This record gives sequence, C-alpha cells and structure tokens, in this order.
Amino acid sequence: MTGAPPLFGLILAGGRSVRMGEDKAQLVYREQKTQSEAARELLRKVCERVFLSLAVPPETPVEDFILDRYPGTGPLNAILSAFETHPATAWFIVACDLPFLDETAVRLLVERRSTAHGATAFLSDYLDGPEPLCAIYEPILEPALRTAFQDGARCPTDFLKQANVQIIEPPNPDALTNANTQEERKAALRRLGEA
Repeated sequence: MTGAPPLFGLILAGGRSVRMGEDKAQLVYREQKTQSEAARELLRKVCERVFLSLAVPPETPVEDFILDRYPGTGPLNAILSAFETHPATAWFIVACDLPFLDETAVRLLVERRSTAHGATAFLSDYLDGPEPLCAIYEPILEPALRTAFQDGARCPTDFLKQANVQIIEPPNPDALTNANTQEERKAALRRLGEA
C-alpha cells in the first residue's frame, strides 16, 4: 500500500477486568503465552511497532507501552492516547480478550485495509456492525474521534457505527469471540483443547 501511513499495533491491556476478576491480559489460553504476549506476537507480523496500552505505569519493565492520557474512560481514551503519542500513524487496535484471534484474521484485515476510510473493521454479528476492538484506525479518523471523545463519547462501537468504515467479513467468526468472564474463559479453553 504505497504512501499509506505507517501501521502500528496497540494491545488494549489497561482495563480493570472487573467481570473476569483477574487481569485478562495475563491469562494464558495456548502455547503458554499470556494474551498480551500472544497479541503482540500476532501484531508484530503485520505492524512496524507494537505497543501495550496501559492505565498505569507497569510494575515490571515492559517493551513499548502507551499510558492512558484520560484514565478511566475506556478504550476510546486508549486509541486517542495512541494517536496523540504517534500522530500521522494508523493503529491496529486489538483487545486482550480475544483468545481465538489468529494470523489469518490479522493478515486479512491488513490486506483489506482502506486508507480512504477512517477505519477497516470486521463485521461483528454480535454487535450488528463493525468490531471496534479488532480494527485498523487511520489518522484521518483522529479529528472525529477527538471531537466525539470531548463531547462525551465513550463507546467505541457507537463511535465506529457513525464513522466511514471499510467493513469486511471475518475469515473465522470465532476470531472475534471474546472472553470476559470466568465462564467464557473456561468455554474458550475447552474449545481450544486446553482445559
């Protein structure tokens, strides 16, 4: 994609994981890798750099992280913080609670990336629209994101539904299945054959 803005990855790992009861980014589903490690490995295959989005400074050394600039305001804050840290960069956003996300899905999103749109996202049956937490956000979307955020927007799903988005079908619907509770985690482990 000649002339396209550089693509960096951002793993959303700054949430409180209230429903799970423990840090979702540190959960292990397969190959003895934490979710943040697995997501970083996937994004490194398609992005120039990969960052962890964190709410507070890490207690142990972490390679490449971006702290929330507007703490406690959800994933839109993390995306906006990334744009503020590295302007004119596109961001491949990935939540840390997608245990079935795989290389096929990640590569397809990049292959189908449209810099003419504000974002490229998979169609989510569950959300009846674009999946905002496994999507590529282009820098042309940043002004609208900033305005929406300043006007009180906090839901990334609602924001993307109003944006100019290139929507594509996921190669595997399971790729977007998240695990937010202990029950969902156990179900994911069973499906992955790790339980």
